Amino acid sequence: MTIDPSSSLTPAEKRFQDTRQEYRDYLPLTGQVQADLREDVEQLQSQEGWDLPTQQGIAAWVEDRDTIFRFLKVSEPFKVRSYTDIPQRNSFDAEKTHSVLLAAMNNRVSHSLHKPVPAIPPYSESPLFYALPPDRFTDKLGRPIAVVTIREVVRDENGKLGDLAEWVWWTSELMRRALRDYWVKGKWRAGELETYGGEGGVAIIDAAGAGYRNIVR
Repeated sequence: MTIDPSSSLTPAEKRFQDTRQEYRDYLPLTGQVQADLREDVEQLQSQEGWDLPTQQGIAAWVEDRDTIFRFLKVSEPFKVRSYTDIPQRNSFDAEKTHSVLLAAMNNRVSHSLHKPVPAIPPYSESPLFYALPPDRFTDKLGRPIAVVTIREVVRDENGKLGDLAEWVWWTSELMRRALRDYWVKGKWRAGELETYGGEGGVAIIDAAGAGYRNIVR
């Protein structure tokens, strides 16, 4: 009798394996979307007159195949509040993904997300975001962990959250770089894991003492 190896996996491990398989299954579509985006970048950088750091930053982002895959999985945003969008799944729609990627690229340029960050953890000196050193802290599936501290978010003297949008974009960028360095570049792992790049990570939201009204307009 043949025993299915997956039968011994916990539910979390099974989902993790399914995610890896999904990543491999959609590599051709990911490559197609990535190629289309490269063509857009070539046109836009000449039309918009991007400086060299912007060109290099956007080029590095476009070549991050795993980011393209994540956009394919989650690429149809719907408005929640004025300062942020929450994504929902769209069943790997290449056309929708392409549109969302173009919007994201525009935001990357607007927020200068190509700027360099520290090369080692915690990636940020901000109390709002901290990537735990992956050589010592991962979840049971070996995924890196980031802590996002909402309780540090405060309103300005006018009662607004004007800086929150900027912080959300930079937190997303820092997490993207952490995942790339860990899974794709193999930092902190000493090559002991077989990885593909689409495994993802864990975000712990520290909202102790923060009320809903304090963080949502």
